[in-house]
Amino acid sequence: MLRTPRWSYLSVLTVLSLMGAACSGGPSKEASSKARPSDAPAVAPAPDAGAAPSADTPGAAASPSAAPAAGSGPSSSPTAAGAAANGSSGVKPTARSAASAAPSKSSNAAASSSKPAGVSPAVGGGAADGPAAATPGPPGGGKPNYASDVGVSADTIRIGTINMTSATRSLGPAIAGVQEQNLDAAVKYINRSGGVSGRKLQLVTCDDGGDTARGRACYEKLKGNVFALMPSVTWLTDVIHDRLPKDKVPWLSWGWFKSEYEDPWMFPCHANGMREASAAADWVAKVVKPASVGIMYLNVSEDIAAKDVAVRQLAKYNIKVVVSVAQEWDSPDESQHVLAMRTADPELVMSFSWPAPVAKFMHDANTQKWEPKKGYIANHLTGDPGYGAIFGEYMKDKVFTITSWGVPTAPDPDNPEGQSAEQKLLVSELVRTNGKEYQGFKWRYAGMHHITQSGWVCTRILAKAAADMGPDLTRDGLKKILESRPWDSGLGVTLFWPPTSHNDNPYSFNREFIYKWVTASDGGWDLKRILPDPVYDCAGPNIPAGTKTLC
Repeated sequence: MLRTPRWSYLSVLTVLSLMGAACSGGPSKEASSKARPSDAPAVAPAPDAGAAPSADTPGAAASPSAAPAAGSGPSSSPTAAGAAANGSSGVKPTARSAASAAPSKSSNAAASSSKPAGVSPAVGGGAADGPAAATPGPPGGGKPNYASDVGVSADTIRIGTINMTSATRSLGPAIAGVQEQNLDAAVKYINRSGGVSGRKLQLVTCDDGGDTARGRACYEKLKGNVFALMPSVTWLTDVIHDRLPKDKVPWLSWGWFKSEYEDPWMFPCHANGMREASAAADWVAKVVKPASVGIMYLNVSEDIAAKDVAVRQLAKYNIKVVVSVAQEWDSPDESQHVLAMRTADPELVMSFSWPAPVAKFMHDANTQKWEPKKGYIANHLTGDPGYGAIFGEYMKDKVFTITSWGVPTAPDPDNPEGQSAEQKLLVSELVRTNGKEYQGFKWRYAGMHHITQSGWVCTRILAKAAADMGPDLTRDGLKKILESRPWDSGLGVTLFWPPTSHNDNPYSFNREFIYKWVTASDGGWDLKRILPDPVYDCAGPNIPAGTKTLC
């Protein structure tokens, strides 16, 4: 096991600048080939050892019809101006296959065409001269595969992801870049294991830099190029609901926003922020029992709502919220927020925010030599302990975190979900594809966080659903099969998307998990499972038997 290096006194700005310098160009271990818009349809990816065929449309500017002006979308979303400071403008889709050893690197050169790269009319939604040549389906014969829908050919299924990979000031490389690389690992594993009933998956990525206008441009490019979209680290999932039902694009999404659960074409693969806040507040009241609480939250719609939910939940237990501070996702300084917390002096601080401002807050709190008596509980902080370097020594032994999935830890009888067969497979495949050193970090396990786990789980689910559909793979059919039954993740959660509404019970993440950041045996960072588990609704039907929960 590699030792996570200690970072002595370094400001969080230095941490992020190092990451940006190492990673702002996007993840890459080898050069990619480029496919022009006029190129023929992509063929089935070769084995892992080969070169990566890719469709790379560098820096294509969105047309006015494809993307609204900068700053469009809800005022509570991060602005385009903030995103522009974090990464280069333009859309950079890159197709990835099982052949690549790592995700390919996009060029920054401008491209004049707004047509998705590497797409022919037969699979890109345009008029076709005739059906694509069929290839045999699964072993055993039967109906041959064919180009049955957008993004599907006889031998390939294209899937897409939109991520804020270039948002270096907001941990884009560490969080969104890792997401892309780990989706790539899932695709490679599925393809190496035989693919999907005679077809191979191919991953197509697009970088929106954290800007919803660029995100819309990415969506416009991908919707006619890919069969479905996968869990993505993007604000777009809160504002694209005017398009998905019209375009009938299935999106297995990261699930942060409540609106994702209300969109019939989104299939959330992670807990909703408001419900997670309710479960966390209930757990705090019953387990930690602070007399007073401070809250820091990201200044976006979902986390404002999460803060309000937590305040109401804590009030049921006569726990007073004495201070609340709003953070920006690319905040350069958190010292004033630390001062506000010091003045109010809550016993515990709850965070419904983004890792970048939280890390800055912790570094500034360490500088001011202040910490709440009973510590912190925060979302978005669970993952490989390699992330500990972002937050520094300050976070050890004082920060709880809530997450949707079991997390790998040191051997622990209280953490079976972190040591399940699927979890071990996930760790093994991420390390096999990426190694333990990528995106500027030395990971203890596999460089994962809860959205990369969601990406792994839902890529596996999509492959199973598509295999069940066989040659006649369609977007409508995928929607129906995903809604038709429960899907076991292998990570301690069974996913449900009820056909009446994906917001209905059973709610997939009714029971979540609590971990605490602790000092590892080698002096680095690790996580420890803390029981009992939090629950959103104790009357919910999907609390696993035999688990120790607050209920």
